[in-house]
Formats: sequence, C-alpha cells, structure tokens
Amino acid sequence: MFYAVAPVVWKCVEGVHNFLCLLPDIKVASDSYEIIGLILSPRNITPSQQSRSRLYISSIKRIKIYTERAQYYQVMDWKALISHVWSHPLPPKLQELDLTHGGRRNDVYQPLWIKMFACNSLVEVHAAVNSRRVGCEINYRDLVETVELLSRKSPDIRKLALFPWFVRRLAAWNPVVASLSPADQSYPGDGTNIAEQIFQPLASFSRLRDLTCNSYMLRYTLGIIGSLPQLEHLTVCNTRQMHGAFGDVAPPSESFSALSHLTLYLQSQVEVEALLRWASAFPRLGTLEMYIDLTQWVFMEDAWAFTTLFPLLGRLSSIQHFYINPSGAKHESPLILSFGDQIVVDSLASMSLKTIRLDWTMFALPILDLVEPFPDLKSRWAHVTYLYMPMQPISTHQLPCFAALPNLEHLVVILAISNHFGSEHHFDKPIAVAFQVLEGSIDSIISLKPEEMDATARFILSLWPNISRIVWPVKYYVESQLNLVRLLNERLATLQEPCT
Repeated sequence: MFYAVAPVVWKCVEGVHNFLCLLPDIKVASDSYEIIGLILSPRNITPSQQSRSRLYISSIKRIKIYTERAQYYQVMDWKALISHVWSHPLPPKLQELDLTHGGRRNDVYQPLWIKMFACNSLVEVHAAVNSRRVGCEINYRDLVETVELLSRKSPDIRKLALFPWFVRRLAAWNPVVASLSPADQSYPGDGTNIAEQIFQPLASFSRLRDLTCNSYMLRYTLGIIGSLPQLEHLTVCNTRQMHGAFGDVAPPSESFSALSHLTLYLQSQVEVEALLRWASAFPRLGTLEMYIDLTQWVFMEDAWAFTTLFPLLGRLSSIQHFYINPSGAKHESPLILSFGDQIVVDSLASMSLKTIRLDWTMFALPILDLVEPFPDLKSRWAHVTYLYMPMQPISTHQLPCFAALPNLEHLVVILAISNHFGSEHHFDKPIAVAFQVLEGSIDSIISLKPEEMDATARFILSLWPNISRIVWPVKYYVESQLNLVRLLNERLATLQEPCT
C-alpha cells in the first residue's frame, strides 16, 4: 500500500521546503507563520529514510515553491544551498515549476529557484506574482541568465510565464544606465539590441506552445516569438509602468502561424489597438480574451469602445471564442453596450462566434424590452452556443430575446424570474432546441408562488423545450430561494416527461 500511495501523494509538492527536507544536511525551520528558514546543517538520516526519500523524489512531477503557509524563505547562503541540491539527483520526472507568489520580496529569488531546478525533463515554468497590480522587480543580469539557462537545461519547455509583470524598465529599454551597476554599463546599443541579447535564446524553444510575456518583451522580440513553430497561446501583460511599449512596430509577415489563442492583460489604449491590428493577420486565431482596464485611463471611456475597439474586433472574422472584461479589478461601473448601436452589432456579427463572455459588460435594457432587439439576431449569432453576461439583468419577459439564438445551449445572466412574462413571445415554434442550461449569476432573484410554478415552467419550455435545468448561485442565496429554484426545476422535469 505504501509503495502504491507514495507516487500519488508526492506527485505534486507544495512548498519547496517539503522537497528540500528530503535531502540530507538541510534543516527547515519555521521562524513565523509565513517565513521558513533553510540552512545547511548536518543531520543523520537512516538507510530506511534514505530509501523513502528516493522513492518520494522519484515521484515528483510538480513543485510549487510558495504556499499560503510558506510565503517567504530565508536562505543564509544561496550559493551553498544550490550547490548542495545539485550534488544530489533532481526529481527525474519533474515537469512543472510554479513560482507564483504574493509580493515583491520574493522577486529577486525567482531566478535562483529556476536555476536550482532547471533540468531536461522540465516542460513548464510559471514565474509571476499573484496580482497583476504588483510589478515584478527583476534585474537585468538575472533576466539574461534565466532565459539563457532555461534554453540550455530545459530546451523542451512547452509552457513559459517569465516575469510577465516585469517593471524594472532598464531606462525604458534604452541604454541601461539607471538599472545596471557600473560594471554592466558597457552594454552598447539601443533598447532593441538589449532586448535581443536578453531574449534571443527564446528562439531555441521550438516546442513552446504557451508563452506569457510582457509588452516590452514582445515589442523587441516579435520576429523571435512570431517564428516559434508550435506557439498556440500567447498572453501579453503590462502594468501602468509599461504604458505605450509598442510604438509603430509590427510583426513580420507570416508570423504566429500556429497561434490559436490570444490573451491580453493591458492597461493601454495604444497597446490594445496595436495587438488587435496585428491579430487580424494571425491565420489560425480562434480565441481572444481581453482584460482591458478602462478604469485606469481617463481617455479610455465608453466612446473609445464604440469608435475604435469594436471596429477593430470586427476585423477578426476567425474568432470563435471571445471574452472581454473592461473593468480591471476595480469593478466600478459596467461598460454599457446597445443592441441598437450598429457598430457593436456589426462587429460581433462579423466574428464566427460560438462562445461569448461579456464580463462587467451589459446591453441597454430598453432595447431588450423590444420583441425583436434586432430582427436578424438569430442569423448574426447563429452559431453561438454559450453566452456569458453575468452583469446583465434579465426579467422573465425578456428571455425570448435569447431564445431566438438557434444553437444556444447555455445562458448566464442576472435572472429575475417571476410570473410576469406576457402571453406572447412571437415564436411559431421553439428555435433553440439545443438549449440546456439557464444560469443565474450573482444578484439573481426568483419571485414565484407555488401556484405560479406551472405557468412559468410552461413559458420557459415554450422557449427551450429541451432545457435540462436552471442553475442558481448557491453560495450567495438563502434556502428559500434555492427551494423555489428546486421546485421550478422539478416542474420543468415533470412537464417534459412523455405522456403515457
């Protein structure tokens, strides 16, 4: 039993001290709740302990350096610790190294952990902070050495997030004066040359499929990153300190030939526009996720969304899966779209959309009160199967607007279910026969009396005859609301039963 369970238990190690304590002569001391000290200290290990340690180490596939209980490690002598670890075999099956952490005091040590664990079996490295609001302070020399080290020791990397929130700007990537020590200031050339020196080894990652980088890295390595033959998912990040990185650069022709998924965490209008213009030339791009913080910039108001953002989106005809969150982390007021705005309608309709996720975004309610918000909705979003609008309030009488989507299977909105749904929904027969799930997001409410269940269920079935369930956000609701949803689901199921 022990030998069967050990590989499962030790497959993922959370807290690097739990791995290091398997090695001889390393002492782990808890100095406080969040701080763990690591020192070299002779200690006796019995043969049976050595045998168990070898078994545990041979089972490790993933190491997560930090945990909630281990937020920071105090190491008295990093050089000695790394040398000591290297004097023993690393986990032969180690594939993933996760250095996600919660604060800047760990930044300087991330390259050292990577140096310690870089090995031929490693295929995934995630070096980042938990919050994209917190910049990452990595100096130039460590950045150069880390990229070069991984290119030598871990050439088969498939997924790489390398300091994406890096804000040590190296004098805005111009001659490095402010950020380097005097001995390092001999590096010649402009920002392009410096960045090429840092990131040129990325060209050797021929198996890289998923890359998370920042906008400065991307600007100066477009040719390198764009030529990676297997790159499928690119995530581009920036912070306010990195505003306006792209300038007038553009990727070489025939770049990003395998890219199918683009994720943007951007706080700059200019960079959003640049990336979307580039994306129109990416031949296989099918998924676009956008986290664009409109709250950070005075000039990025709703008008920009209508005049610039959506027209650019309209050029991305290959997009099948689209997600946008325009609020950042502040969650102030949603971006209000209007079904009556032809620019928005045309832009979304020009994509080949199957999945739409509009987070912190809503359509104007007066438009939804119309019987047909726009008459050709069912043809414009004919292939949409999943529609996620968690900020959109929808009453029962407005559900026919979404029942017009012929292939819709799952709808997420703020539901207000009542018996006020009118007597007509203007469908000769149900259109969305594939529809399965009607889901209420936070702030949904159901106001039904027991005697109103039957009529409401029949109305819903007239829209979606094959609906399987109504889903409610359990975490935020009292038992009485959940009971009403349960009763409505039971009535739906009863009415769907074949007559005998």
